[in-house]
Amino acid sequence: MSQVKVMSETLQIPSRLLRRWVEVCAEFEELQDELEDFLISRNPKLLRKLRKSRREDLRGKTRPYGELAQELGLSPSSSR
Repeated sequence: MSQVKVMSETLQIPSRLLRRWVEVCAEFEELQDELEDFLISRNPKLLRKLRKSRREDLRGKTRPYGELAQELGLSPSSSR
């Protein structure tokens, strides 16, 4: 019969490497945000829609999600 060797599910990583990994992840997230901002800024149609939405919000033409969900017969927390 052959023996099966079970490996530990714990992996030891040097703290320096783990700290660097966390730094890189944060930098990557920031890069993603910057890329998204850049792409949005280059999309005139989307910018128009965003500006229109913001104007409507400032004019009070919005309402709470819970109100809309109730009107549509949805659970207020079902999509949020």
